[in-house]
Amino acid sequence: MTQKTVFWTTGTTQTIPSDFSPTQPWTINAIGAGGGATGRGGAGGAAYAAITQADLTLAANQTVYTSIPAATTGTGGDCWFNATTNAAPGSTSAGVLAKGGTGSTFTTGADGGAA
Repeated sequence: MTQKTVFWTTGTTQTIPSDFSPTQPWTINAIGAGGGATGRGGAGGAAYAAITQADLTLAANQTVYTSIPAATTGTGGDCWFNATTNAAPGSTSAGVLAKGGTGSTFTTGADGGAA
């Protein structure tokens, strides 16, 4: 079995590669964007989440939303993959979601994203 890695870098409906076999092991990884920061305060790191074929059934076209970097002191964007609708999944039966980190200002640190 040959391992294949596909990077989706834009948030649109994506076509699953034609040589994809849902019976072979696969994993979808999502990484949110880190928060922005100014001064000495540390921004929150992004979340990481993953899902495997044991949790989800894939179709030919899937919705992918990639994270958007945070503006200064802003919250980082979420990254998600949903097999059923064009919205962040509410459970692992629909997809995977990694939240962005929280922004910070001056000396106050910020929270990381939730997976």
